[in-house]
Amino acid sequence: MNTRTSSWAVPVILLGGVLLPLAMSGASVAVPAIGDDLESAGSAASWVVTGYFLAASSLMLVTGSLGDNLGRRRTYRLGVVIYVLGGAIAAFAPTISILLVGRVLSGMGAAAVMAGGAATAAAAFNGPARSRMFAAIGTAAAIGLAAGPVVSGGLVEALGWRGAFMAFALAGLVVFGGSFALPESHGDESVRIDWIGAALVVAGLCSFMLAIAGAPSRGWANPITLGAGMLALVSFALLRFHVRKVPSPIIDFSLLRDPNFLGWLIALATVSFGYAGLLAHLPSYLQSVFAYSPSQSGLMLLTPVVPMVLLPMLVGQLSTKVPARLMIGPALFAIAAGNAWLGFAVSLDSSASDLILPLVLIGLGLGTATGIVDAQAMNHAEPEKHGQAAGLINTVRGASTTLIMALFGSAIVGLIGLNTGDPQLAGRLATGADIGGDTVLAGAISFGWTFVQWGLAVVCAMGAIMVMLLLRRPERSGYKSVSEWSEVK
Repeated sequence: MNTRTSSWAVPVILLGGVLLPLAMSGASVAVPAIGDDLESAGSAASWVVTGYFLAASSLMLVTGSLGDNLGRRRTYRLGVVIYVLGGAIAAFAPTISILLVGRVLSGMGAAAVMAGGAATAAAAFNGPARSRMFAAIGTAAAIGLAAGPVVSGGLVEALGWRGAFMAFALAGLVVFGGSFALPESHGDESVRIDWIGAALVVAGLCSFMLAIAGAPSRGWANPITLGAGMLALVSFALLRFHVRKVPSPIIDFSLLRDPNFLGWLIALATVSFGYAGLLAHLPSYLQSVFAYSPSQSGLMLLTPVVPMVLLPMLVGQLSTKVPARLMIGPALFAIAAGNAWLGFAVSLDSSASDLILPLVLIGLGLGTATGIVDAQAMNHAEPEKHGQAAGLINTVRGASTTLIMALFGSAIVGLIGLNTGDPQLAGRLATGADIGGDTVLAGAISFGWTFVQWGLAVVCAMGAIMVMLLLRRPERSGYKSVSEWSEVK
């Protein structure tokens, strides 16, 4: 990698960091309109968001290794092209099936963009500069999350959901033009990509998510559910055997032997569990129970995301003076407490304003964690493994996000179904159906949300405890980068 690089490189990485979360959070606002227009509801409509993340998380490791071999800028650029193509297909999709194909393609492109951007940043910076860069990336992602619901809500109301998807595709073209400013870098080019391992990872993750997401509508004993679950188990078992037999496996388990790296990965997964399901499904709740418009739902989602925009850079700077391991525990417990509080706030006799304070508490925890997690994890990876480490980090983020989206949606549908006795009605209620102020149906929706939020609170608290135990040891100094930009302007 050249030490002299374009001054536009950092803005390009940050622009990609804004666009992908914006497209994800924005899609959640459009789900009710998509369900009405394409006559699809329940799990099929919810896969507009989940399918994007499933594709992205399944391919993170592949694109990380691809970047190490073929070049991280080249991989980044290829990802943008695929992302734009998927957005165009989604915009013109005549059926829900074709729409999902477009969203999957966009997710595949997002995998390459996220892995390529993170690996490029890790190779270019070290020490405090790396912490500042990843804090900036976290801030960019938070801005995307914040702007997504509002921007998409306005686009859906003004141009329809098709116009919103096309707008995201056109924005991708801007990122593609800027990608020429990125410096090129490689890992160990003599290492071959583990295509067999990659296929096993994709098969395992996809099968597992399909089993979880479809179980409420098909049933846990359904042959498709059982078959998908069995395929996932077999794929992961074969992967564990396979990585012992190849010199350069798709997953470098040596990274996981470092308790600090493992601890930061668990922190990352806990953050996703604490917020991703809420981000994907809260707009549907607000539109059903409180008759919110898409733009009003987007404004409510600003509540937890504003702290995510303001805190990461501050926390990133603070982490150069205060050990990050002392900040991550309280941040994760704040996310757990916010979810527990939200479980009480979604009761039938509550108002939309009762959701604000618990959402702010979740946002404070998210903002703190976002400012330190990625940089701290990358500090425990050797420079020649930055691509694999970035791929693994983004795989954990994408897989945990996809998992909680699928579990969250499945649990909501299942609990509402227990209350109403009608699984089909439960699917419609969970994806933003207009209930016309029916208090019985509103109560069924609130019942499902209450228990899901309490379950998330328990999971996040357990994650916080695990992270604090793994990070008890003083953190070692990070590896030096291959080359570096001295400052983030």
